[in-house]
Amino acid sequence: MSSSVTNVTHSTQVVKNSRLLTDVLIVSTKNTVLTNNDQNACQTSIVWQAFYLYNMKEQSSMAQLFFKHGAMNSGKSIEILKVAHNYEEQKKPVLIFTSGIDTRDEVGVVSSRIGLRREAIPVFSETNLYEIVKQHPEKLYCVLVDEVQFLSKAHVLQLTRIVDELNIPVMGFGLKNDFQNELFEGSRYMLIYADKIEEMKTICWFCHKKATMNLRVDDNNKPIYTGDQIQIGGNDTYYPVCRKCHSNPPL
Repeated sequence: MSSSVTNVTHSTQVVKNSRLLTDVLIVSTKNTVLTNNDQNACQTSIVWQAFYLYNMKEQSSMAQLFFKHGAMNSGKSIEILKVAHNYEEQKKPVLIFTSGIDTRDEVGVVSSRIGLRREAIPVFSETNLYEIVKQHPEKLYCVLVDEVQFLSKAHVLQLTRIVDELNIPVMGFGLKNDFQNELFEGSRYMLIYADKIEEMKTICWFCHKKATMNLRVDDNNKPIYTGDQIQIGGNDTYYPVCRKCHSNPPL
């Protein structure tokens, strides 16, 4: 009996911060008159049910596909480096991918504007992300993908397999729309397949509003609204801007 009480007490402690337990207790005892023995038995059963459901909820939410998008200069690359550091500080290995066409620093490097950088696996059209992750010798706790907008539909589907079949969370970071406010291929399919979508915010280069678009400029710092969708560049080529300043920038 004492062992059962100890187990129940431990279970209660585990889930005491869960709203699930509170909700179950309220629903089960509302408008009901119970004897002391009935109350003890009921509460014991409720605790175990809550503990089971809580664990099932946690397990089902462990591995998800995240899409974190933002305009230029919204801190996407530094967020990847921060997340990787947090995992590895706890001895939990991660794998980092980045687009092979991003040559602003060098191929296969995640580089932030404040100078932090780290090597990553470059992704090309023939790269199979699922197979790379599956065959990795270490147990992986997270997969991080920079410049996810440059991925193909096939690449995004490979990310879903990593989540669904290997039970490894995947976090993809990148732009949502291009300088003409059209979706990139990778962004389009991340919006379709991601379990969770989050906007990383930054402010417009020219005013105080939130930047939601990317303005491309030429060598004379004049806005460009036509041309190839993909043109690699940094602050000398793109500005994060709001909708108003995108159509009428003060340049």
